[in-house]
Amino acid sequence: MGYTIDFGVNYASQYTRLRNVHRNQYRRFFGKLVYGGLGHNVFNPAGLGRAVIAVAFAGQVVDDLSTSATPIGAINSYGWLLANESVAGFIEQFGGWTGLLTGWHAGSLGETSFLLIIALGIILIIREVIDWRIPVFYLGTVFLCALVIGIAGGVGIYYPLYHVVTGGVAFAAVFMLTDPVTNPTHPYGRALFAVGAGIFTVLLRVNAAMPGGVVFAILFMNMLSPAITRILEGNQIKTLKKARITMAVFLVLAVALSWLSGANMEAQAISESPIEEISITEEGSEMVYELSSPGFMKATPNVYIIKIDTTTDTITDVTCTVYNDTPGYGDKATDEENISKYEGIVVTDITETDVDAVSGATLTSNSIKDAVEYAVAHYNEGGQ
Repeated sequence: MGYTIDFGVNYASQYTRLRNVHRNQYRRFFGKLVYGGLGHNVFNPAGLGRAVIAVAFAGQVVDDLSTSATPIGAINSYGWLLANESVAGFIEQFGGWTGLLTGWHAGSLGETSFLLIIALGIILIIREVIDWRIPVFYLGTVFLCALVIGIAGGVGIYYPLYHVVTGGVAFAAVFMLTDPVTNPTHPYGRALFAVGAGIFTVLLRVNAAMPGGVVFAILFMNMLSPAITRILEGNQIKTLKKARITMAVFLVLAVALSWLSGANMEAQAISESPIEEISITEEGSEMVYELSSPGFMKATPNVYIIKIDTTTDTITDVTCTVYNDTPGYGDKATDEENISKYEGIVVTDITETDVDAVSGATLTSNSIKDAVEYAVAHYNEGGQ
């Protein structure tokens, strides 16, 4: 069985150890040794290891691994743009803005507490361990790009704030981008480096399959770091001029690309009752409910058939007939071993605890739970 750590990360012990071994080996060899060791590496070793594992292990099914909704995963399921009226109810699942800022929600270990990370960043800046330009310009660019997308998409100030405080943005700003080996040596270059990373972070989040966006933005800017350093070579006056021109180009691109992204996005409203009835029929001694219930992919819900025996008032069968969530993750919740746990439950005296005990914590298993609860409520209200 897996176990849960308070920071909101769900671990499966054997899988996690195996994954970490591969990540550490990869980042040490391909992240450092092939370039001549520490101090000569082009890419951030930790970021490279994380990216490789994220790609290599994507879609793998692990028996004892369970996941819960993260802020970026949850909003990604709505196309990264929520209607203003749905925001309050949406963030309540993470403890509201207080929970998002303090970190009492699911996420990668160490990245969830925005306030704590920022406090540590301020200490590191005061002690001159890191260059203030990188976190300030990075967080500012993420905010700016998200603000432009929000304006183009017709949503409020919550949108850029949500981008800044969720995922690995704060962690990257303080601990990843500030790696002295893989960012430019010139102070102006570090500002450009941070702005570029901020642009790619937001654009990758809203346009790519990887909702986090942070790690790949860092690696991409690592590749451009030598070019930025080369551009800023020369005397101080020319360097300042080139830095200003390059910064202006970056910001124009940021605004233009963000506006185009936002203009092509549609704000999604969260329905009060996401369950839709496809059909409800009586077949012999059974009531048969065919219901659509959204899991991770809200726009393309899963479809379930739930059968209730009218003579014994028990659930006799739950089947997923259409699965639209991410292959390899939530589909474990729909296999026969897990979904059959609903069978035999007496619906006339069912409690929410009975359903929750079966459902687990994934978005897919929650969609099953919602469908079962809907069918049971309909049955108990006289639908039989």
